[in-house]
Amino acid sequence: MDRNYLNVTGPNRTKYNRSGFVNYGRIANNLPSAAKAVQLLKSQGIDQVKLYDTDQAVLKALSGSNMKVTVALPNELLNSVSKKKSFAFKWVQKNILSYYPSTQIQAIAVGNEVFVDPNNTTLFLVPAMQNIHSALINLNLHSIIKVSSPI
Repeated sequence: MDRNYLNVTGPNRTKYNRSGFVNYGRIANNLPSAAKAVQLLKSQGIDQVKLYDTDQAVLKALSGSNMKVTVALPNELLNSVSKKKSFAFKWVQKNILSYYPSTQIQAIAVGNEVFVDPNNTTLFLVPAMQNIHSALINLNLHSIIKVSSPI
């Protein structure tokens, strides 16, 4: 099946909130390049985006865009991140520090809906969040970049 879309949620504009946000999903065929997708988002007044990963091309395309970015640490990495602070630190260095501050990463979503994950990653969630937070502390980014989890 050919799918061609950006998973757009929003924009969430109200009388009091003038910002727009999207969830930027990329599991599809025939997607525009990351640069074109960012252009499209900017043209629609989007100023916040949630990524479901830390794709290098997307993070580079968001550099200098002035969009607030939330990235995700996938469920597949929860076990490793929860067990080894060094793994968490290296993940933050590679996937956050390599792009920040030119890409305005404001949050890391650790895991995704772990309570319904068939791989039973629930037990790894809190320790993984703690290790990611510790890495941010070590890099003095903990007051800028928040840690959360979409449950």
